[in-house]
Amino acid sequence: MVPVLVPKTDQTLSNAFGIQAWGLGLAGLAAPAWVVTNVLGAAAPCASSINMIRGACLASLLLGACIMKKADDASVAKTGFLWFGGWTLLMHNAMNAGTFASQNFKLLAAWNLAMTVVSARRQGGIWKVVTSLDTDGLNQ
Repeated sequence: MVPVLVPKTDQTLSNAFGIQAWGLGLAGLAAPAWVVTNVLGAAAPCASSINMIRGACLASLLLGACIMKKADDASVAKTGFLWFGGWTLLMHNAMNAGTFASQNFKLLAAWNLAMTVVSARRQGGIWKVVTSLDTDGLNQ
């Protein structure tokens, strides 16, 4: 069982990455229509998009709690690279498809890209992370 509350308040990489995922999860569970409209930029969210964002935000809340429980920055950086990199890719594809395109969405996509670069640099650089992703990153 994973506690969902913030376990510590230190200025660590685990908190920097974990609180972002945890905050998205909390916001999406508390106000899913607001997240879909104001963060993602959908004009009129339907019931299925609200339910989908609730599920994604529940997963984000639990992931954030798990990240904040990790003690070492190396495993946090690996998880952060997969989390932020995956979201960056999804958001980039959504912008290209015209699905979501609000200003907040574009800023969030840029922020996710920056966090992906930070987590890659914490692991020794982008080239090292990309070339070892299949053996290191996916085994945790």
